[in-house]
Amino acid sequence: LVAAFGALIAGQLSDAIGRRKVVLLASVIFMVGAVGMACSFGFWSLLSGRIVTGIGIGIGLVLAPLYTAELSPVPMRGKLVSVGEVAINVGILLGYSSNLAFSGLPDGIAWRVMLGLGAVPAVVLFVGVLLLPESPRWLVAQGRREEAIEVLDQAAYSQ
Repeated sequence: LVAAFGALIAGQLSDAIGRRKVVLLASVIFMVGAVGMACSFGFWSLLSGRIVTGIGIGIGLVLAPLYTAELSPVPMRGKLVSVGEVAINVGILLGYSSNLAFSGLPDGIAWRVMLGLGAVPAVVLFVGVLLLPESPRWLVAQGRREEAIEVLDQAAYSQ
């Protein structure tokens, strides 16, 4: 339910400040939520972490494929967006596998490790997106056509 709220605000937020910045923001929100859940001391702090994480997930689920599609050359666009969607499912499988692997830890530690590991994909996403440019489509929408052309030239698929 909270992820739906994140998804609802993602579009307007990305139109206002840029796709790249919002993906970075989503990863930070997700990191904060995961660490918050791992460090929680009771039901309400755990719930607060889940709410924060849900907002980050909702934003990310909308913006990651959008950002990928806007940066991808047309012949590869569908493949690259599909890889992202497959990665989500692989991540879910890895989450379940890690939960099984950590199930033998003491009760007070196992769930904290399981929830805290949720910050790892967010860190990887954050670092990866730092290396990428802003969406050329967003740059053009902001009247920054020259920057958009530079991004397209860097991607080596402008004409």
